[in-house]
Amino acid sequence: MTVLVISMVLSTSAPWYQAAVTTLVASVQNIYLRHGSRSLTAAFGLFVSILLFHSSQSWRGGLPLLPSSMVL
Repeated sequence: MTVLVISMVLSTSAPWYQAAVTTLVASVQNIYLRHGSRSLTAAFGLFVSILLFHSSQSWRGGLPLLPSSMVL
């Protein structure tokens, strides 16, 4: 679920290593950061991505940034 949320939020123009590091940080953080029974890993991974890479994020899943031929 974490990878799905990160892939839907992280900008489609982000390089592959940025997505990989964001997912890795979020997955490792899953062990340490929990709020009750809910996990905040995707949010933490995206926050770290902003700090490390100054990344742009699109909370609509990145679809508006894709060419129209890819959306169909």
